[in-house]
Amino acid sequence: MLACLLCHNIITTKFTLPWILSWQPVMRPVVCSVCWRQFVRIDRATACSKCGRAQKRPQPCTDCQRWPEIGPFHNEALFEYNDAMHDYFQRYKFQGDYQLRQVFAKIMQQAVVQRCAEICLVVPVTPTTLQTRGFNQVAGWLAAPLAPGFNDPGNSEVSATI
Repeated sequence: MLACLLCHNIITTKFTLPWILSWQPVMRPVVCSVCWRQFVRIDRATACSKCGRAQKRPQPCTDCQRWPEIGPFHNEALFEYNDAMHDYFQRYKFQGDYQLRQVFAKIMQQAVVQRCAEICLVVPVTPTTLQTRGFNQVAGWLAAPLAPGFNDPGNSEVSATI
């Protein structure tokens, strides 16, 4: 039995006969539906057209209007930063709970692949942060588990070849 990585409650999976007969692989959730519903995905239809920040109209947000263009660099928010996301980052980044990388790994990897990125470069953390935390949080999302199109060169850098 699997426990939710966030609340530690048991996650139950119901298998139907049509699903069993479909021979599809078992997708084991790492977060229960109660915890997952606390994370709010940003609606692309109304998000900032440059960074993906949640807003009511699809136009550049005030930050993107203020910041200069940085060439082919692309930054995009996928979820709103609410209390659930704050708590997640506290545990993942600052308390070093590396297991929590699994919560958003697949979504992050899919987002990079969908954007048809030529390369995805993980900005290294400082040596002090790496020693304290023990890992680079972005490399954790992008490297575990590896999605199609990703390769791990064996260090804290992860690249996507699309």
